[in-house]
Amino acid sequence: MANRLNRFFLLVRSLFYTGNFNIENMQGTGFRWLVDYVGKKGHYDISDELIKKEGEYFNTHPFFITFILGVWFKELNTEEGPDYWKKVYSSAFAAVGDSFFWHSFKVFCFLVMAIIGIYSPVAGLIVYLLLYNSFHFYLLFEGFKIGFKYGKNLITWFNLFRVNQWGQIFDAISVFLLGLLLSFLIKSEGIVTYWHYFLGASLLLLGLFFGKILNVTLTFILAIFGFGVLLLLRGL
Repeated sequence: MANRLNRFFLLVRSLFYTGNFNIENMQGTGFRWLVDYVGKKGHYDISDELIKKEGEYFNTHPFFITFILGVWFKELNTEEGPDYWKKVYSSAFAAVGDSFFWHSFKVFCFLVMAIIGIYSPVAGLIVYLLLYNSFHFYLLFEGFKIGFKYGKNLITWFNLFRVNQWGQIFDAISVFLLGLLLSFLIKSEGIVTYWHYFLGASLLLLGLFFGKILNVTLTFILAIFGFGVLLLLRGL
């Protein structure tokens, strides 16, 4: 099944499956559309009634949709049926995906872009687009194959790569990059040396972060505000 399916075209379709995102069935219409597509390409005998049912309420993180699709077809003819595991994994991936991609990875990519952008804004933007998109494109491309291979035991693959810890890891890296970025910005204004500001900013941000007082995004906003205050005081 997984070998007969052109995963590239599935990846392209998965980028549009939230096109009918709405308050009634959320991503249900898009999931039904993908199930119908894969069912036909894989020569599965799926009843119209079941296809219609897949248009009911459904919501998950869009970057993990092909994983769920793979599990759905793997468990299609099992006793529990595909919809049970669809619900289980849709909730889990919604939480993991939102925490990692929206809260952590996007901030990490932005900070990498900002640091590179100090020297070349165009290069920074290109790196951001490549870094962010290549990662989730890879997940969308490989997701169906992995989901179909593991089926209901897909959690085994996620535990193997400790996906639930990705957010914490990238949060910590982002805090370090934030201190590095601010060090470059402050140094460019000649306020303090790299070492003094880097040490102070790192200790402050790491303390606030690991103390769970601030998240990465709020920390970045406050740090930029503080940088502006320093510039203002220097001007006075």
